[in-house]
Amino acid sequence: MSWCVTCVCVCCAAVALSGVASPAVRAAVLWAFRYETSDVVRAEACRAVTLLDLDGTDVIAVLQQRYFVEDSDIVRR
Repeated sequence: MSWCVTCVCVCCAAVALSGVASPAVRAAVLWAFRYETSDVVRAEACRAVTLLDLDGTDVIAVLQQRYFVEDSDIVRR
């Protein structure tokens, strides 16, 4: 795993553990879950969605869209 992927994973984990779900954090986490090429980062972003207790129609839409195209077992768990 590259240092960049590791850094993004650590940042996602830190944001999730902080409990801060500002609009900017929400947008960044959803973007990472939806578009990031690294499955490890998508998994960490998914974990952040759960820990931050994000909800709403936009979150549901992203989760549904990603679920249908996700091929990584790490993310699907």
